[in-house]
Amino acid sequence: MLEAEFFAGLAEDEINQLGALEIAVRTPPSSRNRRGRNGGQVMDAKVSDEEAGSSSSMLLRLKARFTRRTRFALMFGLPALAIIALVVMMVTGGRYQETENAYVQAARVPISTSVPGRIGEMRVHDNDTVRAGQILFVLDQANPQADVAQFEAALASARARVASLQAEYRAQSAGVRAREEGLAFARSELARAPARRGRHSRARDVEAARHGEEQALAELAGSRQSLAAALASLGGSPNVDVEEHPSVREAAARLERARLALSYTEVIALQDGVVTRVDQVQVGTFVNAGQTLFWLIAGEPWVEANFKENQIAQMRAGQRATIRIDSFGGRAFEARVASFSPGTGAVFLPLPAQNATGNWVKVVQRIPVRLTFVDPPPDLIFAQA
Repeated sequence: MLEAEFFAGLAEDEINQLGALEIAVRTPPSSRNRRGRNGGQVMDAKVSDEEAGSSSSMLLRLKARFTRRTRFALMFGLPALAIIALVVMMVTGGRYQETENAYVQAARVPISTSVPGRIGEMRVHDNDTVRAGQILFVLDQANPQADVAQFEAALASARARVASLQAEYRAQSAGVRAREEGLAFARSELARAPARRGRHSRARDVEAARHGEEQALAELAGSRQSLAAALASLGGSPNVDVEEHPSVREAAARLERARLALSYTEVIALQDGVVTRVDQVQVGTFVNAGQTLFWLIAGEPWVEANFKENQIAQMRAGQRATIRIDSFGGRAFEARVASFSPGTGAVFLPLPAQNATGNWVKVVQRIPVRLTFVDPPPDLIFAQA
């Protein structure tokens, strides 16, 4: 191996010289002797021996030079590489944490109705982009419209009844005044009766006047009672506005509730986003109030990265992060650390794990860390890695 590295570090001319030298050095002695017995070839053999000696010394010098180079590389190159590796570890180690357990998240808004009914019209399709205020679908409006008409009639009837009560109060008030005048006349007649001529006529007049007074008192009491009933029907205030009467306000509230139910038959998007799972809802489907029909993916996306609990010691909100998304070919996106979950993912499960058992094995937990994009890429796929 060392010899191979040595030849790899030599130039082509040096390798050719070494090849000639090795051929000269490795020539068997018997061959040189044979050349010596052939007369004129003895001088050539001596010359070859001299060339072999010089070539051998050159080979030794080259090997010595290679040894010095190798020693220099080992003495200075390896420590330099070790120092560079140590510096890189000190700079990057502990400062940068990474995980592949991360997913793109977005706000999911369940689309449902506030009133029960049968779907009469669909205005959107699966994966459509919608704007805030756009109608998504419409329920059958026949029953809500009938309810609105019914309560409009009830409101008109309540207004008419209040107007009638006010008219009745005015009539009862006039009747009370008339009864009061009748009582005053009866009492005046009773006072004048003793002054009339004749004993018998005076007695009859007094009796008639007393009877008239009693009758006037009874009629006045009846009129006052009717007036009090009319006043109570008006809520204690005879001059109350018709629209402020309790019965009118109750009828108006019922009408408003019916109109609100009619408006709820048009389900609208409350914010911008993309609707999904729409095709599972069809025209004619009966839905209940609060039933989730499909979803609206809204708002800015973020990344939920699940780091191990021993990775977040140096993490802080606001630190820079780099996100690489598989569907974008591993392209890097700049992000920021937004927040940390107050608990591990297992804590928020419907049935969290119970570790207080006799046989317990420590398992490193993962903490969800929220990362927000500085410049969100378009057409992000929800829950992608």
